[in-house]
Amino acid sequence: MEGFTTTYRCHRGAALAVLAGVPWPEALAARVVLLVLGVLTLLLLTLIGWAVLLRLRRKREETHQDALESQWEPVLEDILARRRPFWALDDAVTGDDVTAFLSFLHRHAMQAAPAHLPWIRIVARPYLPFAPDPLTARTPEQRAFRVHQWGWLAPPRGDALLHAALNDASAFVTMVALRALIRRRTARRATLSAAEQRAFARAVVNHLPRFKDWRRTSMAALLAQIDAIARPLRRLFADRGAAPWVRALAAAALKRLADAEAAPLAVQLLKRERALPLQTAALRLLAAVGTPDHAALLRQLCTADNEVIRIRALSTLSHVGDVSDVPLFERALHDPSQWVARQAALGLVRLGHPQALHTLAHSAHARASLAFQVLSHHRLAA
Repeated sequence: MEGFTTTYRCHRGAALAVLAGVPWPEALAARVVLLVLGVLTLLLLTLIGWAVLLRLRRKREETHQDALESQWEPVLEDILARRRPFWALDDAVTGDDVTAFLSFLHRHAMQAAPAHLPWIRIVARPYLPFAPDPLTARTPEQRAFRVHQWGWLAPPRGDALLHAALNDASAFVTMVALRALIRRRTARRATLSAAEQRAFARAVVNHLPRFKDWRRTSMAALLAQIDAIARPLRRLFADRGAAPWVRALAAAALKRLADAEAAPLAVQLLKRERALPLQTAALRLLAAVGTPDHAALLRQLCTADNEVIRIRALSTLSHVGDVSDVPLFERALHDPSQWVARQAALGLVRLGHPQALHTLAHSAHARASLAFQVLSHHRLAA
């Protein structure tokens, strides 16, 4: 506080000296300080003024939107209940309110029962041509919102715009368009020809390299909803020129589909390729679609040098193997890796032969606690 008082007196004295025409060593510095303070004060007041104006504008828009929706809401409810014709809102929407009206319908469409959605699209149809082009917005967020709105409100022939959005520069916009297309095509699956389904599946697979940063399990679940996609996914999985991560994504989707025709491709990959992400993806795929014929290869991989491969091979073998593999799992309980030993314990439980775990759990062995924990988790501890 003392330093602030001294500085203030100094600048005040300098300012007074300048005004009085009295020489002062800090006169020039004082003028600069006063000028900077004045500019900063003016800038601060300007920013505060803009913030207040923007807040008032936003409040006015919200009030106007609420007033409009209070008029539209009961009429839309009557339309959906068939108490009024679908054009009942036509006189209540002016040219300036088209954007607000489409936002209103968009929100209702996302929450509507399946039987009501076609009627909401009928109500929206005359206004969609006057909405801003979804693909010309400046930011990816704006384009994604408009594409999402289009996906809910546009009639079936509006799919062309969503297909165009698949080529947007932003992967986020592409994902929004992809989800919209899948949802819309699922709703009218019975009306799509086999050729249309295959063409769409190929187009989606061609766009997969754009989704590197998306969670693999979520992408696999999304892809599994697409009809006729198994064949292009198998082709991608077998393509050694494709990126390993996208081939692993194809394997995850094929696993979701339980595509038995992908099993030979997984076996071939395990024999010929050494990329760890691909090998683990192939093993996970075999866990879902493998057969006892693949057990011999899996037994070899259970002794691989790589710890992750041993873990995944044991897990897969526990799904496709039989009681003849119990000794292998018992030996794996003593693997140098605790993670491998845990997977061996889980495999014994899955095969229905936990006797070795009971013996180990009641011994003084270093893995006794691991065996007891696995047994307890499966409520097999005695």
